[in-house]
Amino acid sequence: VKYLTIYNRIMEKINKLIDKETFKAYITATYALNESDFDRLMEDLNYFYELELKAFIRIRHLELKSNGMKNDQIYQTLKLEINERRFKGETLSERQIRRIIYG
Repeated sequence: VKYLTIYNRIMEKINKLIDKETFKAYITATYALNESDFDRLMEDLNYFYELELKAFIRIRHLELKSNGMKNDQIYQTLKLEINERRFKGETLSERQIRRIIYG
């Protein structure tokens, strides 16, 4: 939710500003970022918010698994994380999450 709020604030600023260079100058000055940090931030934000639900579940499952989490913990974590993201639609059950991961 925290990242979504920041992202929404940034996107509001983008919509109000005319060109990307003005926006870039504003963000780098406001948050003391250099140009490469700004580019990486925008890339990460775009990646984070443009993922489709199924891709997010599969990628996040692998990340959590590689951190040593067991599937039962992973399914619960994914259910919570999905609700905090921008995905629309119904809440997924553990069974639905497993089917997305394993087919």
